[in-house]
Amino acid sequence: RTTDWGDGKHHPEDYSSTNTGGEPLNSAGCLLSPNFHTEDQMGAAGTAFAISYESDIHKVTAENLVVFTVKYHTPWKRITTYEVPAGLPKCPKGISRSSLCSMTLIRSYQGGATVSGDGYLVNAVR
Repeated sequence: RTTDWGDGKHHPEDYSSTNTGGEPLNSAGCLLSPNFHTEDQMGAAGTAFAISYESDIHKVTAENLVVFTVKYHTPWKRITTYEVPAGLPKCPKGISRSSLCSMTLIRSYQGGATVSGDGYLVNAVR
């Protein structure tokens, strides 16, 4: 069976480093399971999706990635919903009918922010 949480376990609704439901913390005082790298949901700075109308990953840069949706205080639970604009331009001709999309995680970790991302090949259509 699955749960609302990424580790498949049951946790209190107000799960945090001060209410772990018996789960241990890491040496920095952050939740270990799931491994959020944060003390509570407010410390999960957020996630963003961005698109670059390039099909060659070597041509994707921070300058040609455009953020089109964000979700504050994620990732937290296993499933969340993002709003995607209806007018997102379709992939231009000559881009192999696919573009690269990035899901980016912004962490507020023990006073410092880190950013990491994963790339996905997508086809924006209308």
